[in-house]
Amino acid sequence: MVRDSKGRPVRAAAIEWLTSDSGVASFAQVDKLIAHAKGTCEIWARIKGTPKIEGPRIPTRVWAVDHVLLTPRTLSIPLGARSKSWQK
Repeated sequence: MVRDSKGRPVRAAAIEWLTSDSGVASFAQVDKLIAHAKGTCEIWARIKGTPKIEGPRIPTRVWAVDHVLLTPRTLSIPLGARSKSWQK
C-alpha cells in the first residue's frame, strides 16, 4: 500500500525507483538494483509522474570485492560435479 506524507492511501499505477548517483547504482527492469562502482548513494521510490509523493531515502553503500577466501584451503571440487546447495 502506498501512502502520502499524511498517511492517506494513494492509488498508484506505477512506482518508480530512483538513485542519487547512477554511477554507483541504478535500477533496471523497473525494480532491480544494479551496482556499478564502489561508493555511496541514496535510493528511494515514488509514484511515477508525481514528484511530491515519494518514500524516504535509504542510504546505500556499494563495495568492490576483489577476492573471496574459501576455507578449508584443501577444498576439492571435482570437474563437472554439482551440488544442490550451489544451484539456485
